[in-house]
Amino acid sequence: MGSTGGRIVVSYIGSENHAALRTAILPSSDYESIPMHINIESTPSEPIPAGFVATGHRRYMTTSWLSALAVTAWLLSSAAATGCKQTTPERPPTISDFTAGSDAKQLGAWLMSLSPGLYRLDSPSSSSSQMVLAVHGYQSKGYEWIHLLTEFAGTGARIGFFRWDDTHCPEDATKSLAAVLTELAADSTLSNVQIFAHSMGGVVTGMTAEGYQGRLDLEIHFIASPLAGISVSQCAARGVTAPSSERVTLFQWRTQKDLDGVYKSMDRDPQVVDLPGEMTVLPEEYNGNRLGHNWSVSWVADEMLRRSATSKPESSP
Repeated sequence: MGSTGGRIVVSYIGSENHAALRTAILPSSDYESIPMHINIESTPSEPIPAGFVATGHRRYMTTSWLSALAVTAWLLSSAAATGCKQTTPERPPTISDFTAGSDAKQLGAWLMSLSPGLYRLDSPSSSSSQMVLAVHGYQSKGYEWIHLLTEFAGTGARIGFFRWDDTHCPEDATKSLAAVLTELAADSTLSNVQIFAHSMGGVVTGMTAEGYQGRLDLEIHFIASPLAGISVSQCAARGVTAPSSERVTLFQWRTQKDLDGVYKSMDRDPQVVDLPGEMTVLPEEYNGNRLGHNWSVSWVADEMLRRSATSKPESSP
């Protein structure tokens, strides 16, 4: 923002907030006194918002100094929220990008910017017989996975991330996940897949497991998942039933409903369902934080790594 000869100029690059600008409170009586110009650079094909005049790739809006201050404040808050967003690299991330001190939210956004499919985050040359596969939930921000993926990478297991299209119903994603498991089974050096499925990702994974008849042993961890069924957007509340294959082992990790921001206002707890396998109710806190919907992923990661460490036989002197 700058001032030139009694004129206030605000430059804003980007086009996603035209609609909000168009609805800003700018009474017609304010179109006088000190002029303010809002310069917005955008593509020529974009419709010109009401109150703007096009000059090449620039649009101008004139109003008084009072409205200028109001809109300037809006622009600054908008820039903080959207205009300064970090762009994510075009390539998929790898575990080497998950270094100490990295911004978990930026890494999560990178994961969620990927197109649907399976992504290997470890070295493609890894020939471990074990794989850890993460399946995200509905409208995930991705950051809840950074701790789990980083910690399990230290075990030497292959690390995978399954990105599914959560703009569609879970049933649609089950076909893609089933195809991924078939593809993984073609690798004879792989024998076991440990799937950590969070929230609605657990529904996707559970529905896939119902008809699974593959070669690989699947160890499925449902984390804060609405396995009893929950309606999302246009999708029906279809619950998960037990798998028929003996190669599938289930673990349920339930948050406490009153502490889970997603479930606490619901009449019933959608996590409660009768399935075979182990069931654990998570505690109230994790590292001083309320153990709600997203922290549950990190808690389960730590718990499973703790169990793995204590189950290893001590080496003889």
